[in-house]
Amino acid sequence: MSISVAEEDLALLVLAEADVVGGAAAKGGKGGQPGKPGKPGKGGQGGSGGSGGRGGAPMRRNGKTIGSSGSSGSSGSSGKQGADGARGAEGRKGTNGSNAPGGTDGRVEYRIVGPSGAIVAASGDRFNAALLSYEIVDDNEDGVFEPGSTFLIRDVWVENNGGLPLPAGCALWFPDTATARWLDPAAGLGPHLLPALAVGGRVLVPGAERVFRFQIPDVAAPSGGSPFRAATATVPSVACLSRAFLESELATGAVAVQWPVQVAAVQATTFLAPGEATAIVVRINNVSSRGYGAEPMGRVAVRLRLHPLLAVLPAPDGAYAVQPDGSAVREFHCVPPQTEVSVAFQVAMTAAAGTSLFESLQWMADLHLRGKCVEFRSGAVRVTPLFQPATMADVLLVTCPAIDRREFLCWSYLLQLAGLSVNFWSAQRGSTARSNACFF
Repeated sequence: MSISVAEEDLALLVLAEADVVGGAAAKGGKGGQPGKPGKPGKGGQGGSGGSGGRGGAPMRRNGKTIGSSGSSGSSGSSGKQGADGARGAEGRKGTNGSNAPGGTDGRVEYRIVGPSGAIVAASGDRFNAALLSYEIVDDNEDGVFEPGSTFLIRDVWVENNGGLPLPAGCALWFPDTATARWLDPAAGLGPHLLPALAVGGRVLVPGAERVFRFQIPDVAAPSGGSPFRAATATVPSVACLSRAFLESELATGAVAVQWPVQVAAVQATTFLAPGEATAIVVRINNVSSRGYGAEPMGRVAVRLRLHPLLAVLPAPDGAYAVQPDGSAVREFHCVPPQTEVSVAFQVAMTAAAGTSLFESLQWMADLHLRGKCVEFRSGAVRVTPLFQPATMADVLLVTCPAIDRREFLCWSYLLQLAGLSVNFWSAQRGSTARSNACFF
């Protein structure tokens, strides 16, 4: 079969569909069942007996009758009935019918008819737009796709790998996805119209001529415990008369979405005695290809927030600033690309914490990018008393991390009621009680 369109109506071929697939093969019929044997025939009746012979005439001599006539003979007896016939033999089973072969696929030819009525092109395949490649770039070109940021697609290559010329006016566009919104329509830019393409022809939509812009969804809250991780993807498409070419839907695949600066790790002790000091070290990693900490890329800062019974000590080198609310802020003015930096906050357990033994005091380290908190890490410092080897006591109370403040208070009240003095040895701390055996 053939489908023909006028040269000026070439785009209409995208609406034509032809089904020329041959019919399926058919199975042959099953053979018939064998015939039943015939019933035996009945025997024939016996023959009737023969009639008796007639008597002889009287004898005559010299014209005179000298004897009487002979008597007739008696009739013969009837014959016996014949025997029944034999039963007929069973008929043979019929043979199965042969399978019918499948139908041969048909052939369709698409034709373009010129103004004179002559066929100017014909093929068994229509035109087809296939996307070959394109470049995807983040908005500030640091190699990282951030939440809430925009990215670009440019330098799109399209090929006509069909059997007929691709008509002009096919639309290159990008439907929205759950992880990327196409911004061009809101800016008054619709699909990009492609020129006509000969069979096997290719066309580049250069970035200087057209760039396609997209928005990645933002995140409302910072990630806790680990850097933020997500993915974004777009699916470009080329359509003719609103019919998309399947080979034009070349997805970008999953593109990682993350922040360019991330918390690599936090080092902090889990216990302190009142009056003791330690350092909480926060390490920051720049995973991008550009430096951060100043404009235009954005400021980077770490803020440490503490429980009121913990206090930030002034930085000897001025690396961070203690704020009026008791928190501490370190601003990084330069975090080189693919580099890790750190800050060590000096923290002390206040003397007032002595009334809150075995309480866990929370702290939180926030990472800020361009004034927005993008990630945080949290931890706790347990108020653990120091072992006093020179102090004699009635009872040595050995503690471990499983003992909480409620259990500690129960023991304290019990010992007070008994009038016993107490000293503490923390298994968590790794006390030096063994080297002070004189205590025992």
